[in-house]
Amino acid sequence: MLAGLGVFRPAVEGARVVLVRRTVDHFAGQMVEHRVALAGHDGTLTLGLHGNGQAILPSTGGSTGQHTFPCTTIDSLVDRIGFTPHGLIKLDLEGGEEAAVPALARTVARYRPQLAISIYHEAEHMWRLPLQLMAMCTDYDFYVEHYSWQRWEVLLYCIPKELRAA
Repeated sequence: MLAGLGVFRPAVEGARVVLVRRTVDHFAGQMVEHRVALAGHDGTLTLGLHGNGQAILPSTGGSTGQHTFPCTTIDSLVDRIGFTPHGLIKLDLEGGEEAAVPALARTVARYRPQLAISIYHEAEHMWRLPLQLMAMCTDYDFYVEHYSWQRWEVLLYCIPKELRAA
C-alpha cells in the first residue's frame, strides 16, 4: 500500500540525485523510492536532463539531451499497490502536472486524497490546473500558497471538506 513517503524519479544520475539518494537513505523504512516518472499515461516518457540530473520536459529548454524513461500514472500505481484514504499526494513534475492530473481521477474519487500541486512551471498552469482540479475534486476546499519572492514555488492545495477543523 502506498503509505508514508514516496519518491518518484526516473533512473538518472547527477548532483540532485545524490541529494535525493541521501534523503531516501535517511528515511529508510519510512520512504519508498520508485524509479519511474509520473505522467498522464503508462509506458515511456521522453525527458530532458539538466546537468545536475534533474529531469525536465524537453519543451522547457536547457537540457543536455533527451532520454526515455518508464512512466506510470498515479491511478495505475494506486491500482497496483493501494493508497491510504485522505493521504497526501504532492506533485512537482517540472511542468508535467497538466498531463498527470487527469490520470489521478480514480484515486481522487475513491480515496479523496489531500493534494499539493505545483502550478508555477508554465504561466497558464496558474489558471488551467486549478480549473482542472476544481472540476475533478468535488466537495473540496482550495488554497494557493506562494513560497518564493518570484513566481516560483506556488502550490495549489486541494483538501477534502470532511477534513476541515471543527
